[in-house]
Amino acid sequence: MSNNPFEDLAKCLELINQQSGTYFQRLVELSEDSDAFSFHSKTMHFLLTAKELSQAVSQDAAIRDMFNDIQRTMLQPDVDWSLITTVSFNPRDISMIRLIGHKVSSQGLLPHPLTKETHEALEMALKTIQEQLSKLALTLPPEYLGNLRYLINRCLDLINGEEIDIIALRSVCTQAGTAAYAFHSLITDEEEQSTFHNACKTLIDTWIAPLTTNIAGNLASGGIGYLIGS
Repeated sequence: MSNNPFEDLAKCLELINQQSGTYFQRLVELSEDSDAFSFHSKTMHFLLTAKELSQAVSQDAAIRDMFNDIQRTMLQPDVDWSLITTVSFNPRDISMIRLIGHKVSSQGLLPHPLTKETHEALEMALKTIQEQLSKLALTLPPEYLGNLRYLINRCLDLINGEEIDIIALRSVCTQAGTAAYAFHSLITDEEEQSTFHNACKTLIDTWIAPLTTNIAGNLASGGIGYLIGS
């Protein structure tokens, strides 16, 4: 998995094209574990992420139609996957996906891969917030505490996964940092409050600082600001 869902999607579609047999047989062959649908699920994730990000650089109806057609082909709702052998994707569409991905990347809308230092800083910040939440357990309303714990645990799951979904990590980290910061004033110890504040800042600044106001505006105006946690 790269930090570019467009390239990941293009490679997955090419792999499906290169396989022979029924659609179901091809998906099983391409799945790396006992779950016969893991490759299909992964490809659909790349497709939906790319489809949403593409809105930040193009509102062209033809682009939306292309992604919708690919989605319909992936899902094949009206046929038996164990019988159909004609599922394929147009090489021109695959090339277009790569071109859109290049445009999205050139506008700074994709996060950079994590360095070792950034990975360690994020993990430390997450564990700092997690520890402080345990101390605030009796102070925070249960619904807020539950949501924060979910966000922090989700971040830790993503950052410690074999393949890190950078875009998902960016979204959840910025949500977690913003939500946690709202409660920093409840920490009475000044040193702990400062440490907590810096941890929240790390979760946000790691991803938001590289984005200019105009770039973030492109995401927001495209209706996909949640991809950066806004």
